[in-house]
Amino acid sequence: MVQTIQTANVTLATLKEKFGLRLVRDSHFFPEWMSGTEPITDADKSFVCDGLSFAHDGLSVINEGRNLINEG
Repeated sequence: MVQTIQTANVTLATLKEKFGLRLVRDSHFFPEWMSGTEPITDADKSFVCDGLSFAHDGLSVINEGRNLINEG
């Protein structure tokens, strides 16, 4: 059965408790992630960096808004 929770309430502790999330160090866990992959291109790297920059900027705006509310 599929269980869902609201993302606003997600913490690592919640995932461990409700879904049994645990660290797996077995190198054979999801081996398809480790083999047969194409090299990462400069365009791929740029795309990821742009996305991270956008996400960071968005979080900065959110945090600035929170600071303004808390200071107000």
